[in-house]
Amino acid sequence: MKALRNFIDKIKPQFEKGGKFAKLQSTFEAFETFLYVPNRVTSLGSHIRDANDTKRTMIIVVLAMVP
Repeated sequence: MKALRNFIDKIKPQFEKGGKFAKLQSTFEAFETFLYVPNRVTSLGSHIRDANDTKRTMIIVVLAMVP
């Protein structure tokens, strides 16, 4: 997992503003968030959510897309 994290951190600048793949930034962030906790988290307190949080819901969506 450490190697994957290092690889993602290495290619991340290419997906940020001014990078080679800046148009794919949202796709990259979605994939990174799917694998790891995002760098930006709430600072004031947690948001009230249902029993299903967003990450679990998106996992179900991805599994539903598999033929």
